[in-house]
Amino acid sequence: HQLNFIKFAHYSKLISPVRGNLHNMPVRSTFRIILVRNFRNGVFPNRYVNISRSFLISSIRNNGNVTWESAKPFKDIPSVTSLPFIGTAWQTLPIIGGYSVERQHEANRDKRKLLGNIIREKLGPIDAVICFTAEDLEVLFRNEGTTPYRFEFSTLKVYRESRKEWYNTSGLLVIQGEEWRDLRNKTQKHLLKPAAIMEYLDPLQDVSTDFMKKIFGIRDENKEISDMTEELYKWALESVSLVGLDTRLGCLESNLLPDSDAMQMIQSVLTQFECMNKLEPFSGNIEFWKYFPTPTWKRFTKASDIYAQLNPVIGATVRTLANDAVLTGYKVPAGTIVIVVYEEIFLDEKYFKNAEKFIPERWLNKQEKPNPFAFVPFGFGPRGCIGKRLALLEINTLVTEILRNFKVEYHYEDIGIYSKLVNTPDKPLRFKFIER
Repeated sequence: HQLNFIKFAHYSKLISPVRGNLHNMPVRSTFRIILVRNFRNGVFPNRYVNISRSFLISSIRNNGNVTWESAKPFKDIPSVTSLPFIGTAWQTLPIIGGYSVERQHEANRDKRKLLGNIIREKLGPIDAVICFTAEDLEVLFRNEGTTPYRFEFSTLKVYRESRKEWYNTSGLLVIQGEEWRDLRNKTQKHLLKPAAIMEYLDPLQDVSTDFMKKIFGIRDENKEISDMTEELYKWALESVSLVGLDTRLGCLESNLLPDSDAMQMIQSVLTQFECMNKLEPFSGNIEFWKYFPTPTWKRFTKASDIYAQLNPVIGATVRTLANDAVLTGYKVPAGTIVIVVYEEIFLDEKYFKNAEKFIPERWLNKQEKPNPFAFVPFGFGPRGCIGKRLALLEINTLVTEILRNFKVEYHYEDIGIYSKLVNTPDKPLRFKFIER
C-alpha cells in the first residue's frame, strides 16, 4: 500500500501539476484534483502499477532469441518426481513431504533453486509447466488468445452449478470461451472506465474517514493495534458493499458482534479461500470431494451458502497456452497448462536490486527500468483483473488518509505469508499509529 501511495503521489506531481498550494487544501479537494486529472490523462493506474499496452508492446522480448526450431524439446524440461495417482502431492504429506499446503511458496523457491527457471510438475491429475521469470510471463500473456482459458476453479464451478436458485452463471472467474467474453464485455464498461469509477471517490473517502476514527478508537496505551488484518477486512467489505450494493453494512462500528452479518460474511470468505486451497488440484490435491463429501468440502459449501445468502493477492497466474510457445528455451506446445509464480519474479535480484528489502522509494528511480512484466499484480490482457481500477481507488484513498493522519511503525519479527488461495499474513499486523 505504501508502495502504491508513493508512486501515485510521485506521478501525480510529475504529470499532473496543480496550481496553488495543495498542502493547505482540504484532503478531499486535493485528492479529487489529482485523481481526476490522472484518470483523464490515462496515467492512473496504468502508468505506475499495471503497465500500459503500448509500453509493453514496445518492450517485447523474444525469449533470448530462441526460435521454436532451435528450442529444446518439451520432454527435456526438468521435472519434479511424482507418484501414481497423487502426482507431486506427496510433498505435503506428513513425514515424507516436508511442506504444507499453506507454504507452497517455500516449495516453489526450493524447486527453482534445484531445477531452474522452468519445471514440469504433475499437480494431482494435472500436467503443468511452472515458470519463474518475467520473460516467460510475457510469452504466456501474449499466447493466451482472444478468449484466454484460465484454469477453472472446480470447487466454485461444482458448487454454483448445485445452487441454481442463487446463481444463473458460474461467474467471470470460472466460465470460459465465448460465454466468458460476452459476460466480460457487459461488465467491464462499468468497472474499467475511469469516469465511472470516479463516481465512487466521495463515498469511499467517507469510508476511509470513518476508518481513521476507528483506528483512533481501538489503539492500546502504546498506540498499537493488536492485529490490523481483521480491521482491514472490515474496511474492505464496507467499501465493496458500498460500491456493489449501495449500502453501508456497518463493518466499522465499534460494537460489531461475532454473529453479525458483516462478521459472518468476512469469516465465510476466509473459510472459502482456505478450503479452496485444500481442494483445488493445482495446489497438488487429490479431488476426493468430487466422489464423496469430505469434511473440507462440507466446510466450503457451508461458508459459501452463508456468503450467497448475505450477498463475494493471488500468488500465480494460471493459463492454458493457445499457441505453441518457447519458454526458457524449451518448446511448450499449445494446450499446456502454464503456471507463472509471481513471488519468485517480485523477489528476483535480476529485476530488482535488494529485492527482498522494503524500499518503496525504488519506484521513484527513473534510471532503473526493470522488465515491465516483473510487476503486473493485476495481470495483463483480456483476462486481467476487471476490478483493478476500483481496487486502486480504494487502496489509494485509504493509504492517503492513513499517511496524512499517522506515522506507521512496526517493531516485531518479519511477516511471512500463508498461501490460502490468496496470500495472507502469517503473523498479526501489530502496527503502531502515531498521530502526525
